[in-house]
This record gives sequence, structure tokens and C-alpha cells, in this order.
Amino acid sequence: EILACWCCTHITTPTQTHVQVSGQHNSWHVDHPEAEAEAQAEAAAMRAQVRESLLARDFAAAIFFAELLVPLSEKEEDIELLARSYCFDGQWRRALALVEQRVLGTATRTPRPQSTAAETKELRNEFLVIAAECLMKLQDWDRCIEVLGGNVLSPPPFPPQHPPSTARSDRLAGSLCVLRGKVCEAMENRAAAATWYQHALFNDPVCIEAKTRLFGTHMLAPAQEVELVRCIEKRGLSTLPWLTKLYMCQTKKCNVEATRQLEESTLRPQTESERRLAGSSAVRVAQVEQLWHNRDFTKAYALTCKVLEQDTYDCGLISELHIALLVELKLKTELHYRAQKLVEYYPNAALSWYAVGCYYYLLGKVDQARRYFTKSTSLDLLYAPAWLAFGHLLALHGDHDQALAAYRTVTRLFNGNHLPLLCVGMQLTFMNNFELAQSYITDAQRISPSDPLAFNELGVIAFKNQNYDEAASLFAKGVSLCPHPLTAAWEPLLFNLAHALRKQRRFDAAAEQYQFCLVLAPRNGTTHAALAFTHHLKRDYDKAIAGYHTALQYNPSDPFATEMLNKCLEERFVGDTAV
Repeated sequence: EILACWCCTHITTPTQTHVQVSGQHNSWHVDHPEAEAEAQAEAAAMRAQVRESLLARDFAAAIFFAELLVPLSEKEEDIELLARSYCFDGQWRRALALVEQRVLGTATRTPRPQSTAAETKELRNEFLVIAAECLMKLQDWDRCIEVLGGNVLSPPPFPPQHPPSTARSDRLAGSLCVLRGKVCEAMENRAAAATWYQHALFNDPVCIEAKTRLFGTHMLAPAQEVELVRCIEKRGLSTLPWLTKLYMCQTKKCNVEATRQLEESTLRPQTESERRLAGSSAVRVAQVEQLWHNRDFTKAYALTCKVLEQDTYDCGLISELHIALLVELKLKTELHYRAQKLVEYYPNAALSWYAVGCYYYLLGKVDQARRYFTKSTSLDLLYAPAWLAFGHLLALHGDHDQALAAYRTVTRLFNGNHLPLLCVGMQLTFMNNFELAQSYITDAQRISPSDPLAFNELGVIAFKNQNYDEAASLFAKGVSLCPHPLTAAWEPLLFNLAHALRKQRRFDAAAEQYQFCLVLAPRNGTTHAALAFTHHLKRDYDKAIAGYHTALQYNPSDPFATEMLNKCLEERFVGDTAV
């Protein structure tokens, strides 16, 4: 008899059981208010136990108590808590079935009488978020689009005309927008994904996931990033007034506004909170990025070393910048040590194998570097530094077609970053395809109008086309956009300007620019030879001979300096004989 009763209990449909229990439960409410209060107190204690178990990451305990809590309380909030417990434990199908059966499906429960329409909508959005997350984990994209709404791939324009209202609704709306953006990324529609992420950050300004996707994967151009932060600022964040300033610091450093805000936050903090936050890791990363943009690699390296001393196990942007600085400064031993530690700590991270590839890149071992850059991109298809480094490696060793393919891949994946377009233009310039190169560099300039490197490359094209007046103008514009004081990394731009001035036969101005180059890189034999040649053209043979000797001192095998020194001595001897 006991077995028969057990079977009858378990073959009853969930809907029938729910209706029957609900009717008994509601009748019991009226007749026994003290018992109802006791039941509610027990439910509250059990609810607290579920949340405590989730905090302790004891998901089995959380599921156990949540399954007891749902029939005890008969509240949809507790169904949500049970579904979340399933999700934390990785039981995606079970959580999805619970949400669809008990809330989103035909067996939807009747909302509480005291619930307002807004609360009911918010609760439904919570379940939509859970269902969409489960379907994304199961990679059922068609059903996920259906749950999130059929217009996922066609987002409304940004910024929205009607700003959101309550803070709770904003958070839920932001979560739904993030999920829509992830679906668009899975469908390889990055433009739509970027729009959804902007809506997410606008609805919920503390949605760091959306901010990371937008800024970290270069979905927006610099001007779009500034516009987004200003839209967020207009909404007003009374509880976190410094957040928009921090966001502005984290935009691309070719923005004048980003540079100004970073200087104000670090050098002229207005509040005690800003003064303390100036030493945070987020601001330190922004400072390193600014130094990188200024090509002040020595100071940037010192700052990354200081940050990594405090956070040895960092696997984020500061480590990425540190590796790039080690490559620029050619610190092979330290790069080997850092790459080894990253592989030991994070063997499944794209950054770790990118660091290994950079080490072999410095050693000039093409096959090994290519292997590890490929492994890095296979672990994370959207890891931009590995793609760019792969392109640099191929270009450096003369494989220009594959280098162009790598750069174009980066351009497609990160349409808010101008560097891939610039690299494509540089490769095409090297291949003497000047017209197409100019088109790519101009596109890069539209994204980042104030980048001196773009003016340098346009000047190189004009110089090779023997349009020396335009070349000198472009080089001069690039120099004017360089951050001051200039570092040695900007020496090639000054060198190109001096070449263009020399071609214009403005020898004094050219010699002055060559002198500036020698201030930045005093041991560069090529610059000494170019300055000597300028004096040679001015018939100032003594300075020319001295310059050629200096050039040969730094580079004894320089054929140009050797030939021109002999010619200069011959002209000087003929001149002395004539006299």
C-alpha cells in the first residue's frame, strides 16, 4: 500500500499537483495566519541557507535547499533561485526546463496578487536572462534568438531616444542587451553586437562585461568611445561620480579627451576618492597605455614592472603591455622568464602562448614563432595582439601576401582599431602599390585622425612619388602631432622630414632636423651619413668628411658612407689644387 501511494503521488502531473496544493495552501492562509507566518519564516531561513551555500560555492547544498524551498514558499523568486543554482552547477538543460515549464511555458504561474505590473515584467526578464544564458551554453542560437526577441540581429540605433527609468529595470535591460550582443557575435555580426553592448552600458553604466567587450576588443572607433562615455555621463551617476572619468581614461589614447582626463585624474585629483583611485590598477593600465601611445617605452616599462611586482600573477592587459614593451626594448632574457611563468600559471590562456611567440620573434626563429602565434589565436580567435604579431613576423621575413592576410583578418575582427589598416597600407607601400596603400592609410586616418604614424606613411608615399613638397608637409604635420618631449621612437619621422627637406634643397632646415635625430639616437650611423651628405651638397667639405668618418665609426661596412667619403675627399683635393 505504501508503494502504491508513492507511485500515485509521483505520476500526478506537475500542473495538477500545483493547483491542488495552491488551493489547499490558500485556504490554510485564511484560517491559520500564525501557521502561515511560521511557514514564511521557515522559507526565509531556507532562502538564506540557499544563498549562503551559493556564496560558499556548495552548489549541491544550494540545489538541495532550493528544491525544498520552491514548494514551501510558492514564490516565483524562489524558482529563479533554484534555476540559478542549477546554472551555477552547470546543469543548463535542467535550469532551462525549469524556467520554460514553470514560468515561460504554458504552465506559467499566476503572479502574486500584490505584485505590480512593473515587478511582474522585471521578474519575467530575470527568467528570460536565465533561459537565454542556458541556450547560449547549449549553443542553441535559434531558440536563443526566439527567447530574446526576433529583432536581435537588427538592434535599434544608439543612443536611444527614451532613456531607461528605474535602477532595477536598467540592470535587467543591460543584461538582456549583453546577451543579445553575444548572440550577434556568435553570428559574426560584430556591428550589431557593438550596438547592443552600447545599449547595455547605457542602460546599466556599471555593466563591466559590456564595457570590456567594447573597449577590450576594439569594437568602437575612438570618437564613438568618447560619445558613449558622454552619453553615460548625461544620465548621471550620483553614487559613482568618478566612474565616467575612469571610463574616459580607458578609451583609446589617441583621443585628446582621454589624455586630458587621465592627466586630471592622476596629476590633479579633485576629491579624496580620486586621489586614492589614482593608484588603482585600472588607472595604472591607462597610464601605461598613454606612455605606449607616446612611444615612451622606457617609462612604460618601469611602470609595468612596478605594477607586476605588486600583482605577479596578472594575466590581463598590464601583462600584455609588458610583453610588448619587452619586445620593443629587446629584453630577451626577461621575456623568456615572463613567458615561462605565464605558461606555467595559465596554460590555456592566449596571452601565455603569445608571450612565447614574441620570444621566438625576437630570436628570429620564424617557424617556432609562427607555431605559437597560431596556437594563441586558436585559443582565442579575438586576441588582437597575436594576430598583429603574426602579421609583423610574416612581413619581417618577406612573406608579404600572408602578412596582408593576417592584417586583413585583424581589420575584420577589430573594426574600431586603426592599426591593422595602417599595417596593410605599409605592406602595400613596400610592394609599390601606392594607390591602394593610400586608400587603406586614409581609412586608418578616419578612425584615428591624430595619429602621427598615418601622416608618416602618407608622406612616404608622396616621397616615393617624388612629390617632395607634399611629403615635407605631411611629415611636418606628423611631427606636430607627436607628444612632447619626443622619444627615440619618433626618430624615423624626423629623419623622413629631413630627407624631404633635403630633396627640396633646403639644406639648413634638413641639417637641423638631422641634428634633432642625433639628439634622440646619437649612435645611428645612417643619420650621421645623411647629415654629412647634406653638408657635402652645401660644399662644406670639412663637416662632410668629419660626418662620414663618424658614420663609419658606428657602421664600418656602410657602403654609402664609404663611397661618399672617397668622393668628398676627391672633390676637396681637386678644389685645393685649383686654388
